[in-house]
Amino acid sequence: MSKRRVIGDVVQVQYDKTEPPYLIKLTSGSGVVPDDCVLDCGDLECREWAVAIVLDDIRRPTGEKVYHISECLMSDPDPLNLSAHKPKMPS
Repeated sequence: MSKRRVIGDVVQVQYDKTEPPYLIKLTSGSGVVPDDCVLDCGDLECREWAVAIVLDDIRRPTGEKVYHISECLMSDPDPLNLSAHKPKMPS
């Protein structure tokens, strides 16, 4: 089961297991409540967040944003396994 998140949470995301995870800060859902997950992850409570800001290793904004991020792809930040690389979006 995915962990529920709120605006302002800093999480790590890893779309592709061959790439290192990176940090994002959740900024908004598409409305008051984020949309349902579109990844068919099996968690009925999983939500998709519309916009997040990409952060570097020390949690500073990089100027990049990512869109449509599902909670099932998020985890709490692991300070020993982060990279400030450019996110690779799913195709």
